[in-house]
Amino acid sequence: MNKRSLRRIFATAVTTATVFACLTAGVAAPASAAPTQDAAHVTQSITLPLTSPRLANDLGPWGTGYITFCCGIPVGGYASLTIRADGTYQFSGHFHVSGWPSYNDSFVWVVAASDGTAFSFAHRGHMAGTGQSGSRDDDWNNTGYNESVASHWNALQNHWRYNWRAKVNWDVAGAIGQIIDALKALGQVVAVIITVV
Repeated sequence: MNKRSLRRIFATAVTTATVFACLTAGVAAPASAAPTQDAAHVTQSITLPLTSPRLANDLGPWGTGYITFCCGIPVGGYASLTIRADGTYQFSGHFHVSGWPSYNDSFVWVVAASDGTAFSFAHRGHMAGTGQSGSRDDDWNNTGYNESVASHWNALQNHWRYNWRAKVNWDVAGAIGQIIDALKALGQVVAVIITVV
């Protein structure tokens, strides 16, 4: 069996790997916040009280903690997000592969405000496994400005909810819609989606 055949087998085996998490401001954490896992994915839903004062100049930094994938997939990493009253943001993260196959990684973070506006932050990258030349790491650090973050700051401070998803060998198209559906299921009103990055 040649390297190309091995790569095809590995790529097929890992197409469903995913990690998902959700955080809400304003309600105490439920006892059911522990992660659950089945053969295809890890899911975590967490609810915490808002700790920032109403007049804070930033929300975050929020962090995912260390992200791992099930089923022996040799990929791990983390991401963080900070948004500020002046409209600036910092969205960063890191993924690393330690095995033979190569992976495309995708990460999406959506923050929803109390006025129905949701802000999406997305990243796509690639990690080269032992069977391919290139870097085993995918690092990103996106900083910038979005006028809509500043103009909706009061609504963000009034109540926010965020949801993130990380996957390997997965296209982010449709992921934002899935996240919005999950936020709506939790009672969050989402009327407008603004792509930040």
